[in-house]
Amino acid sequence: MTPLTAALHYLRIEHSEIHSDDMSPGYCPHEFADVMQKARYGDLVRNASDTSLGSVKSSFRTDGCSSSRHLPGWLGIKIGVRSSQNRFNGMIRYAGRGGSIAQPSRVRNFGGSAGEASRLFETLQLTTFTDEEIKKAFDSYDTNGDGILQREELMALLRRYVKLYSDEPSDEKAMEARLQELLTQFDANKDGEVCWTEFHAKIVELGQRVDPRVYNIAGCMVMTGTSIGVITPVLPLLIRDMGLSTGQFGLLTSVFSLVKLLANVPCAHFCDRYGRKPLLTYGLGVLGMGVGGIGLASSLEELLVCRAISGIGVAMLTTGAGMYISDISTPLNRARTMAPMTAGFAGGTAVGPAIGGAMANSLGVQGTFLSVGGVYALLVLANKLLLKETMPTKPPASVQPIVPPTHDTTMERQVPPMVCPNTNPGSSKMRKELTVVQQWTKIMEIPKLRSAFGLHTAYWFSFAGSQMTLLPMMLVSSSGHSMSVGEMGMVFACMSVVNVLGAQPMAMLSDRVGKGVVMVGGCASLGTCMALIPMAHTTPQLAAVLGVWAMSVAGLSTAPTARVVDNTPPKMRAQALALQRIMGDIGMLVGAAATGLVADVSGIDHAFQMNAALLLATSGWFGAKKLHRKKQDVQKAIISLLKSV
Repeated sequence: MTPLTAALHYLRIEHSEIHSDDMSPGYCPHEFADVMQKARYGDLVRNASDTSLGSVKSSFRTDGCSSSRHLPGWLGIKIGVRSSQNRFNGMIRYAGRGGSIAQPSRVRNFGGSAGEASRLFETLQLTTFTDEEIKKAFDSYDTNGDGILQREELMALLRRYVKLYSDEPSDEKAMEARLQELLTQFDANKDGEVCWTEFHAKIVELGQRVDPRVYNIAGCMVMTGTSIGVITPVLPLLIRDMGLSTGQFGLLTSVFSLVKLLANVPCAHFCDRYGRKPLLTYGLGVLGMGVGGIGLASSLEELLVCRAISGIGVAMLTTGAGMYISDISTPLNRARTMAPMTAGFAGGTAVGPAIGGAMANSLGVQGTFLSVGGVYALLVLANKLLLKETMPTKPPASVQPIVPPTHDTTMERQVPPMVCPNTNPGSSKMRKELTVVQQWTKIMEIPKLRSAFGLHTAYWFSFAGSQMTLLPMMLVSSSGHSMSVGEMGMVFACMSVVNVLGAQPMAMLSDRVGKGVVMVGGCASLGTCMALIPMAHTTPQLAAVLGVWAMSVAGLSTAPTARVVDNTPPKMRAQALALQRIMGDIGMLVGAAATGLVADVSGIDHAFQMNAALLLATSGWFGAKKLHRKKQDVQKAIISLLKSV
């Protein structure tokens, strides 16, 4: 028990910064970091009466070393070496005389840091964040049923939290400090207790906060979207230079889409087994290999291989990003958490073509592809350094917490044991993982997911057929608006701007009124725009219709995925999102081909009307199902109320 451990506990390592420029010569920051790391897992104490200041200094003394470094990543943040040596020496001298080094006066924002709020939610076993679920979590700790969480009951909650997730010391003084932190956040009237109203208000407030880690993903998506946008106008030039036909160009697109579709399933399995960060990091590397390889390809076969590699990279990236967002969001903020990612990608694809044209003129076609591949390599390095893994490493408690009697001071022994179904030695069936087919079967048994998948498929069928196929043809055709390529590019750029600007407001609306409502409204308004677009003969009419069109797409960019995540058990979310992407990809592939066929047979106007009718019918069906489920929920609530009376 040395004063060193006491001083380290006082420093609160996770928030301290100690810099080597303030240290006396001869103390190695490497050794200093190693000692701190060892002390981190040691028996940290506040009282120390042995070991002189000289012996503590000798723990850091070394020869010929003056560089600084950061502590290992397990601490979660960087720790340099910058604090006053005088302050450190003073603490050591005080502890050496038998003094007690108190905790700093600063109180942490319990549940406010990135990841800490989600751990609190897992401790409380909150997933849907309905009032009933929050009340159930509250009642599980309110053992006397008085509607108030008293200090003993709150301490039981903290002990469960520490037992599950914290590597900090769990002695009584440390737990008391944590209790004060929790009361500071939850106890609004400062009476030393937490009533139901205070508990509910704080949980909802924490659940509505958008985790700042999403902006790392958003930045990655901006660069990814820009890179994809850069190659959009350059790829046709490469096809022309290589003397390939339009059919062969279509084959390249089909191979990319087909491989991406098939890669969704193994990527979801990989994501559940190894985490989100490997997919986000190495997926960009695979995508960079595919794009950079296009610049070196000299035949159709080599191009097909490169496009297939790119499809695998996109599948890895979208799977990792989707699960990353799922991990750091709640049903109260999920759409708003997804909005920066989708808006960043849309913004990147909007500005990318202009950059691609300039790069093609200055670097050439092959140089452009190689440069984009190099950008992806830089993104791999950035994700490797900046992103933190979000996949839970420990499962939340699988049994309801039980608060020990107030007269029992050994509360830690009364906390129910953590039971992990995958590690229970007495149940081989629970240890056995579900196959992909079994997971999909269980997912499709959920009514809300079935309807969401159906609407999502119809949306991508109509979107691919109308915006990706019919709209460009109508804008440039002599019987349409007779636009030049540059004017058509400006139209799509303006639509992308509306998507970017409208993503966050539509996400806020989705979190407030419900994802299903936004999905029904978005598909209905988009279907109406598809029906009206053949009648828009003037520029103002076209601008009005396409403006509403783009805003509808902005709402549908986050609401379907958020709804799927909200209604899927955590262990099956990766496969649920994979199934959603597969159905969307199928809808996109079939929709583009079917719409093109209808346009060839009966004209562009009739093809637009077909897609409009499909979207309007599907949104009406989805809305009817939603109203029917709402009616059933009301009936169940009334029956339950009557039974209780």
